[in-house]
This record gives sequence, C-alpha cells and structure tokens, in this order.
Amino acid sequence: MGTKSASSLLTGSLLTGSLLSGSLLSVYNISKSYPGVQALEDVSIALKPGEVHALVGENGAGKSTLVKIISGAEQPDSGEIRFNDVVYPHLNPHLSRKLGIEVIYQEFNLIPSLSVAENVFFGGREGRTPFVNYEKLISDTNSLFASMNVQIDPSKKVEDVSVAYMQLVEIAKAISKEARFLIMDEPTAPLTISEVDILFSLVRKLKERGVTILYISHRLEEIFTIADRVTVMRDGKIISTDRVADTDRKQLIRHMVGRTLNETFPRRNTQPGELVFEAEHLSGNGVQDINFKVLAGEIVGLGGLVGAGRTELARIIFGADKVDQGVILLNGRPVSIPSPHEGVANGIGMVPEDRKNDGVLLELSIRENAVLPVIRKLSKAGFINRKRERETVGRLVRQLNIKTPIS
Repeated sequence: MGTKSASSLLTGSLLTGSLLSGSLLSVYNISKSYPGVQALEDVSIALKPGEVHALVGENGAGKSTLVKIISGAEQPDSGEIRFNDVVYPHLNPHLSRKLGIEVIYQEFNLIPSLSVAENVFFGGREGRTPFVNYEKLISDTNSLFASMNVQIDPSKKVEDVSVAYMQLVEIAKAISKEARFLIMDEPTAPLTISEVDILFSLVRKLKERGVTILYISHRLEEIFTIADRVTVMRDGKIISTDRVADTDRKQLIRHMVGRTLNETFPRRNTQPGELVFEAEHLSGNGVQDINFKVLAGEIVGLGGLVGAGRTELARIIFGADKVDQGVILLNGRPVSIPSPHEGVANGIGMVPEDRKNDGVLLELSIRENAVLPVIRKLSKAGFINRKRERETVGRLVRQLNIKTPIS
C-alpha cells in the first residue's frame, strides 16, 4: 500500500482491506474504558474524503468518547487511528488540529469575555504580526458571516449573544481554520428551522470543497436530509454502517435501541386534568403581556425564532430573572418566585438552555449534582444522610439509564 508509519510500534498494522479503501480517516479496534464503564469496545469506522457521515445512537452509546479520541482530547486504551495513510496509536489536540481536524462540540469552546470576531479567529493566525489589526479582524469576520448567510455583530462579546448565535460562531470558527475533517456534535440542538437551513447549506458547500464531515445528531430526519452514510452505535459498539439511501428510520431506531419500536411517540390515553399553572399578563426580562395556561398531565410546546423570548419567559417562571408585571398562579393560588430556590420550593424544575454554565456544577460529582435541588430533604442537623443520598441517586440512574458508577 505504500503506507507511511508514524510509529515503529505499528509495523504490520492490521488497518488493511476494505476498511481503508479510499478513506481519509479510519479508526481500528478502538477501545476505551472509564471506572465502571466500557465506553468503547473494538470500534472500527472509516470516513471517505468529501462525505457527510452521520453517527447516531442513544445517550451513552459512545459517540462523544469516539469524538474525543479522534480530536486527541482522550487517548484510547487500545486500537489505532489512521489519517491520510499515516498510522497513529493516538492523537493529541495539537496534532489533531495540525492534521486539519476540527470539532464543533455540544459544549461550546468559546471565550465569553472576548468579542465574536476574536473568538472566530482565536488561535488561527500563528506566524503573523503579534499586533491585532481589529479593523481587519472585524472585516474578515463580516466576510465569513456573509458567506454563511449569517448576521451577527462581530464586535459584540460572546457572553452577550444567545446560545443559538454561539453555535453559529463555533461553526464560523471551524470554517475559518479551513478544516479537512470536521466533526459536528449535535450542531442543530439550539438552532431554529431557518438557522438549520443555513447550517445545511454550509455543510453542502464544505462537502463540495472536499471536506469530510462526521455529523452527530439525535434528529433522524436530518440524517436523511444531509448525510451520505450513517453508522449506528450502541453500548460502545458499532452496530451497523449503511448508505443512507439503503436504510430507513425504523431500521435505524431498531439498531439504536436493539428492538423494534412501532411508534416513536406512542399515543397517550391520559386526559388533561385540573388547571395547575397560569400566567396572567406576565412581563419582564424582555417579554411582555404573556398569558397562557397549563393543565395537569399536559405537554405545552413553546416555539419561536431566536430572540422571540422563549428562554427569557422560562427564566422568569423559574425565578432566575425578575418579573416586572403580571401574576403566576399555581393551582389557582398567586405565588411569588423571586429566585430559583423559590421555584424549586414551588415544585418547578428547569432544564436550562445552557446546561454547562446554568445547569450543573462541573467541579462536583454526578452524585452531588443529582441531589443538589433536594439536599435539604436528605439532611438532618446539617449532615447529609449518605445512605438516602445513594438510594436517591441510584433510583435516578436506573430510571434515566445513566451509564456511570455511583461513588
């Protein structure tokens, strides 16, 4: 094959045959374990130049771990990585980026205190003058956004833009580095329909330029819109790889969950009950005169474009932001919710838009984060009842099928 080796340890590599045929990047027999969890087991996958290759699977299937190994953020326990006919036992972030591998993570890798323009080109202008030409930086960012059909003020600080715009900044940052291999991990999660259309247009342009894209998404309809091939992972293993044209939604779901599901959204036989929540002329945090009701057992959707006020409304209901006018009623009783503490005390929970900054305390364990809202109920005289804590977390882990050891 005329293969060049990056390490004498890999002489006589097993990376041969159809797996490598015409591929830009391949991983072979990659395994990775964490305490109590086998995240990847003998994973092999090959990605061709200029293809959009979808990667799907339930939470905990191993997708994010595979991405971290390809990007060099994690090292595998065993296996090999091959990029452009060079074999590596593992990568590191510097080498991965040097090879032209860029990742758009679910969790943003932006510096909030810097401007949008500074974030877009951060780390991408090595070897030039140490002095920043801000006028050119703004101009280049505007040009890049124009090519993306995106309108964002380049001079605005990242901390002052919405989560959806942060995602577009992340995409612009990857494009600015002229990546050869681009990983998109749930890129449409915070985007509206119109912004998803912009993203798909960008993906098609990148594909025309020969960029290989590994596209990770839980939204299966996106796979059939944008991808050439799709690989399914389950429990840290590769279950199948097919051309998108040769598979369908039911087959993908069957491979993902290991059984046939006749209905993605089974019919619910419950009837909505009594009125439990009501907003009357609610104003504050950028929203005005909001009125709606929610009945017991009811699912109410809240839609709108970026900036329409969806997140802002949720935050004032939960107590994260101030109510200027109007009334919130729970079970027909007016309540004051000046803080998230009062929101929780009134039985209101919130999964925030920005999970990393607003949803969890990263320095604490999964166990500590899971029980944080009910820590007072598990404590007596200032001491936490560890037995009740472990029982509570164990129940949550089983109910939500969370793959983690409980320490």
